[in-house]
Amino acid sequence: MTKTLEQALLIYESVSCLSDLETRALGIYNALDGLMGEEDIASIASAENEYLRGRYSAKSVGTKMSQAGYYKLIRQITLVDGENAYQETKRDGSKVLKHYFFRYCGLNALEWDERNASNRVYKRLQQNIEVDPTHQIETGYKLLQSPNPWEIGAGLIAVSGRRPHEIVARAKFTPVEGEEYQVQFEGQGKKRGEEPVFPISLLVPVDEFLKAFKKFRANPDLKTILKTARKEASGDIPKQNRIIDKLSNKRLNRVVKAEFEEILPPRNEVEDRLEDEEADINNTALKSAYLAIATKRDCSGSPARQMLFASKLAGHFIDVDPDDQKRLKKIDRELQHLVTTLGYMSYHIKGEVPFFQPQKTTVPSNQLSRTRLLPEDRKQLDEWEELWGMPNQAETMHKVFELARIALTIQSQPTEQKEQETESMDNPSLSQLEQKFEAYQQQTEEKFNQLLKLLQNPQTTETSTIPEVQQPKPERKLTPKQPSRDWACVSKAELFGEGEYKAPVKGTGATSERVRRAIEAIMAWNDQFPSESNRDRKWSINIRAVRDLAGVNNQAVKDFIESHPLLVSDHNIKHGIDNQYHNRCHKAEGKTSTDLIREDVYPLIR
Repeated sequence: MTKTLEQALLIYESVSCLSDLETRALGIYNALDGLMGEEDIASIASAENEYLRGRYSAKSVGTKMSQAGYYKLIRQITLVDGENAYQETKRDGSKVLKHYFFRYCGLNALEWDERNASNRVYKRLQQNIEVDPTHQIETGYKLLQSPNPWEIGAGLIAVSGRRPHEIVARAKFTPVEGEEYQVQFEGQGKKRGEEPVFPISLLVPVDEFLKAFKKFRANPDLKTILKTARKEASGDIPKQNRIIDKLSNKRLNRVVKAEFEEILPPRNEVEDRLEDEEADINNTALKSAYLAIATKRDCSGSPARQMLFASKLAGHFIDVDPDDQKRLKKIDRELQHLVTTLGYMSYHIKGEVPFFQPQKTTVPSNQLSRTRLLPEDRKQLDEWEELWGMPNQAETMHKVFELARIALTIQSQPTEQKEQETESMDNPSLSQLEQKFEAYQQQTEEKFNQLLKLLQNPQTTETSTIPEVQQPKPERKLTPKQPSRDWACVSKAELFGEGEYKAPVKGTGATSERVRRAIEAIMAWNDQFPSESNRDRKWSINIRAVRDLAGVNNQAVKDFIESHPLLVSDHNIKHGIDNQYHNRCHKAEGKTSTDLIREDVYPLIR
């Protein structure tokens, strides 16, 4: 049905005041469907183009229009060459019919080229960013134990590598018989029309993961999010997933940023990040680290085999049943999806990856039944509790019973041996029997003496063996290494590697001195401004800022700050810059935060 311009404008005006792009896209489709004439179409398309460019940068316009459905909807309009469409020449010389809307709204050919011209993944893959797997896994497990549901959610992502909308709404996990660190996963996102089920590795034991997952899914907020997504996009699963991500990503990323910022180094420089990326330490970074850790732990062999394994974990490559010969013959074409996995593989695992086992917790003392003790026994039990470092009397009594069982086993052994040997002897003389009996008595006394020593210094032993009591080694008091030089007197050029010095000087204490001078310089920079003003010019003293300024590793800065906590916190509080995200205020086009702090503060280092 043909529309007039007045009818089309009336429809467009009904959505032009709305900010929801999907509603606007649907309104524009209804306005343009049946509208003919390039000039009339251009009036609506140009107005929408002006709105989009006023709200988003050229880098984001194309992505936002695609996500909102502009392209999908308008391509459903029947095209008539010269009436509502034009012939566009493609790169290969062929022509394609396109609606006039795309001539006046969205990115032009040059802007598309600039948008798609990126080397961010290539630059990321050139790096060799180390991650400590133990620290990553332990932090993920700690979050699983949290009472905060969004911290649990971040922990689930960290140890399973799943996407937020999968964890929040789609995922189903089934234990695999005989496997302690593997589950069958169902609910893969970005697989339209497919419902793959495949095994994935977990970085924590299955029972711990499933217990936390069940607790997370019981959160009422999740049910509200899913209900909202279903209401806004009934029957459209991909759109529902985007809504779920929109409603949950910020809360999850806030936890990830707070808990993993010091564990996961950034993968992208600031200028390489997308406009809507809050930070590089986010759910995607967790997935990237998970793939590297799980692959290192569970897959050995060639780099190609490890790459394929990581792609299967990520769900980018879905394996086929070996009996399905028809699909198996075509599987090579699916290997192109390994390129997607390649974009995640920027982390390098430092050291071996452990099969994490949580420490066994003792039963809280208020949940234990009481046992009556004689006063003298209670006093002895208290002494042993202190001596052995036990958490409560119940654990101390458990150890006493364990040692008593060992003692009884030791005591019974000579008697049994004596009876066996007596039966095997043919009329032995009484003196020989007495000698053997005395020997057995001596053995028993020696073993009871061992037991007494054991009570004073218990060792873990099997009840079927005689405990060997080792004398405790005298404690060695570790004295910190003395600085190899008086670093306070070393010049800045030599300490930081300037001018004739090709690299920073090395030696015990040099790194600590670089950290000290960097912090001193940040303080000097901040102190040039009044304490209650110019906060956007000041630098908060934190691990990343000092690391970037001093050119040292995170641990060196962390050690120094932990040993001078009041010095740092008092300064930050004094200037009102103690928020951990404060340094985000330092932004400049084409420059990283590292560039900016070195421009501002580095000259003040003495």
